[in-house]
Amino acid sequence: MRPSTSPRVQGKEATPLGITLVVLAMLIYSFGSVYYKWSKLQMSGLTLNAWQVMIGAVTLLPFAVIANHAQPINVTPSFIGALAWSVIAVSIVANLLWFWLLKKDPLRASMWLFLNPVSGYALAALILGEAIRPTDAIGLILVMAGLIVSGVIDVRRVLNRPQPLSAPGGASR
Repeated sequence: MRPSTSPRVQGKEATPLGITLVVLAMLIYSFGSVYYKWSKLQMSGLTLNAWQVMIGAVTLLPFAVIANHAQPINVTPSFIGALAWSVIAVSIVANLLWFWLLKKDPLRASMWLFLNPVSGYALAALILGEAIRPTDAIGLILVMAGLIVSGVIDVRRVLNRPQPLSAPGGASR
């Protein structure tokens, strides 16, 4: 059986190095989240997020310069839009939401991380016109099924069906 990323690697849409870096990033993010919950920092999410983004930017700057072969940055409307999206939506809003979820319930917060591929594929298909392959669709269905089984997604609430307060015969659940 081939790994699920095999079609993307064979089609040159993903590289083994890229996949390794994503896995490494998720592991580091997971350890950071556990440390955040364990350490009980008395710091606001906004302050923590500012430090996180600043340290990440300073750490990654040399690699960005090397990857760009020291060429000047071409500032275009696309560049500004992508940068604004990365800074505001991905770095600030998403991380503040993540810290809020961690304080509320770290187990449920970590389960919501499984929605990343679902939303990533949806955005890639809608905005970039990326094709969703049959193997991708199967993976997305399995992720959604896992979230429903785990209780992270309550199908009854999504469908706006009220839950009965008691079982038939008047006995409570």
